[in-house]
Parts: sequence; structure tokens; C-alpha cells
Amino acid sequence: RPATNYGSECLPKISSVAGEVAWIVWYQAPAQEGGYRCSLLRVKTDGTGLRDLGYVAMASEPDLGDANPDLPYHHLNWLPDGKSLSFVYKGTLYLLPVR
Repeated sequence: RPATNYGSECLPKISSVAGEVAWIVWYQAPAQEGGYRCSLLRVKTDGTGLRDLGYVAMASEPDLGDANPDLPYHHLNWLPDGKSLSFVYKGTLYLLPVR
């Protein structure tokens, strides 16, 4: 997969239990797709192990305000055990195992 130029917007969440940081960034999608992507990323606090956990395609540049419930970073949080992330997307709570 080609290198991605991630946007500068992010909302990092640090897991003190897992020693990792998760965040969402938006960036312009490849030309053949058009629009934008919001990706969920994870990295260890020492800077190693960067992983792209997935993305959501968006037709237009996202409104990054907390009031926008259509973005996947709405209420992004680590679960207390540090093994999963939770977030709200389109009014539904999701749990994403990351270990």
C-alpha cells in the first residue's frame, strides 16, 4: 500500500495500562476514490509498532467538532483493560479489540 499523507487533526487517547496511544486522523483519499478518509491509528508510547486499524470513507472534508456524531472518533476511549477501544459511530457504540 502506498504511503499515506495523514492530516494534522487528531484526538489522541493514551492507555496507561497498554502503554499505547490511539488516535483518529483525516486525510484526502487517493484520487481514484475521491473524498476523504478518517483512520484509526495505534502506536506504542515509545513510537514503535504503528498500526492502521481501519478507516471510514467520507464524501467531503469532515467537520472536526465534537458535535458531529458521524465521525468515528466521537467518544474514542480505551477500555480499562487496555485490550480494546470503544467509539460511537452514527449513534452506535462499537468495541474494537486491538490485542
